[in-house]
Amino acid sequence: MRARRPLLDRSASRAAVVAISSGAAALGVVAIGDRAPVPRAGASGLESTAEGATPPRSPPPSSPSPPLSSSPRAGVAPPWAPSLAAGRQTLLQRGGPDADLFLWVHIGGDLLRKPVADLTTDAVITEFWGLGSNAYRPLIPGYGGFSGWVDAVAHRAGRSGFRHTCLTTWSAGSQVIKDVCKGADWPDAIVSLDGLYGQKPPGSRQGDGQVVWDEGLEAVARCAASAARRERIMVLLHSSIRTPFASSGEVAAALQRRVEEQLGTPMRVDSRLTPEDLDGHAFEQALELGDLHIVAFAGDNAREHITQAHLFDEVWLRWVPWVRDDAPTPDSPTAAAAPAAPVAAPAVAPPTTPSGRDLNPR
Repeated sequence: MRARRPLLDRSASRAAVVAISSGAAALGVVAIGDRAPVPRAGASGLESTAEGATPPRSPPPSSPSPPLSSSPRAGVAPPWAPSLAAGRQTLLQRGGPDADLFLWVHIGGDLLRKPVADLTTDAVITEFWGLGSNAYRPLIPGYGGFSGWVDAVAHRAGRSGFRHTCLTTWSAGSQVIKDVCKGADWPDAIVSLDGLYGQKPPGSRQGDGQVVWDEGLEAVARCAASAARRERIMVLLHSSIRTPFASSGEVAAALQRRVEEQLGTPMRVDSRLTPEDLDGHAFEQALELGDLHIVAFAGDNAREHITQAHLFDEVWLRWVPWVRDDAPTPDSPTAAAAPAAPVAAPAVAPPTTPSGRDLNPR
């Protein structure tokens, strides 16, 4: 097994667990320095994801990403310019020739810079827009869909495109998976690290397994079925944390039932997966069907929630085959890992939703 490359050092990890136990998004707290967010959660420490809740104001980024260059079309700013100029996106690596793209949502980029450089020479970006799932609802509309998002990264990295795309999300960032799956263009791989939440119907109880099949969850089910048919890859990790909204475990179980009904085939136990494949973290059950993988963990606290964010590299190495295509060696050049040089950002008014709400709340 590979030596562990922790996202945080031990003292930072302990502080992060304490923070999330108090209701903060731990990795976000670390990413934005000493700007501690207001607690927004119950005993579980998870961020609130209730539908219709007032969107929180995003904390200002601690170290804005290099702004976007001007549009390829002279005098015309690309639609994604405000999102990048706001500093929510961090370009960690531009990638070498024939690069793939890894998009990581709900984490500060500086936390990933070293572990990502040790893992791959592909292009990698992170997005951190704030706390709670509502903070991420503007992301996909703001980029003009998933293809627009990929185009934005390609433009910023000075590339024409990427061979494959992998969307990875943790906690509240998994709202982006729902919004991506509602569109026509899907990533080649989707990874959710304890974050696919949902609504519960009236009269339901916490932990009773009932979920509301809204537009977003229906879309994720279609994407999950596509993965079960080996048309793409989907990996869902979930904890056993019980929440007043539909928990990640309840949503994963609902998706499993829907896929099994649609394909007429039950998911099977993945007997090949061992805790050693996941950095020694014991799991309760691992299921697979085609390229759909669901891994359940018994942990029901904030430490479990944080641990699953740390497993992103094990998940990529286990189930996303192209991450191994160009794994760095001790003699690999480091140019591909360097962030893009700062350039002048275009002056563009922030995009708004149909209701007029600013897509880039500060």
